[in-house]
Amino acid sequence: MGAPSPRDRCKPRALRVHRRLLQLPPHPETAQYFNRFAVEETALARTDIALNDFHKVIADLWPLDGDATDQARTNYASRLGALSDEFRAEAERVGHTAYAAERAITGYLDHVAPRRPGKSMTEEIARATAALEGSDDDKKTKAHRRLLLLTRA
Repeated sequence: MGAPSPRDRCKPRALRVHRRLLQLPPHPETAQYFNRFAVEETALARTDIALNDFHKVIADLWPLDGDATDQARTNYASRLGALSDEFRAEAERVGHTAYAAERAITGYLDHVAPRRPGKSMTEEIARATAALEGSDDDKKTKAHRRLLLLTRA
């Protein structure tokens, strides 16, 4: 069996739209997901972390090989600097917490990380497309899970 057709991929969305239009309660699994997510986000907000801990998370997300090229090392340093700036800005708003770290990583991926737009795209459209298509969802999920480990330490 091949990939689902565009029509089949739209069915879950159509069901959500119909459910909302008919004013039906949300699907129980959705409510469970959001409740679990709220508990996790609260745990992140209650977990203080230092900049050094944040840098360890970054090293896990974007590892640098020992034999990396000069260009790779430069890119790593640039990324670390940008992420550290994001973390400091978020820490001013919500404190030096794992939640600030998650917001910094998400903000970096959504608004700062380099994007290579196609010939017919601007950088803004490339960023919006990446956000809508979930291009960085795996990295964001990995960051969330890694930061949750800090809440249990």
